[in-house]
Amino acid sequence: MGVEAGLAAPDRGVMSRVLRAAAVVFVLDGLYVIVVFVLILQRTTFERMFQGIAYAVLGQAAFSGGWWSAFLGVLLHFSVALAWSMIWIFVYERSESLRRATVTPVQAAFVGGAYGLFIWLAMHFVVLPFTHAKPGALLTFSSILVAVAHLLVVGPPIVLLERRQ
Repeated sequence: MGVEAGLAAPDRGVMSRVLRAAAVVFVLDGLYVIVVFVLILQRTTFERMFQGIAYAVLGQAAFSGGWWSAFLGVLLHFSVALAWSMIWIFVYERSESLRRATVTPVQAAFVGGAYGLFIWLAMHFVVLPFTHAKPGALLTFSSILVAVAHLLVVGPPIVLLERRQ
């Protein structure tokens, strides 16, 4: 028969924008961290970087879990990108002022930078305290590099890819 009365079918356009934004953020943020922390600063390895993400859920066991815990870190990394993309689109679709503020790509990039910094702060102060990965000091060299990632390759892609064309 069709969709039951009162139950709207999911908007495939919104869903595809959310998934596209999450995938782009997943790749760009992952590449940023690999280039900066693995290749340039040589502070970690590829496997250990993603085990570090799994540490939020597994605790210290993440670092003895080999590639399985690294794979969990990859899944968590995508899940976080997906969640922030979903949050943005939920708020964006309901806010005329956000839609007006993101009319041009340049405006959207600036709003995206602000959203990226919001995500960084929310992760630091709201999300991480509920995990094994308790946040450290906010203004260390490493945390500033992570903030730059959110400013450049997390917020802007979400806003740019999810805005109405």
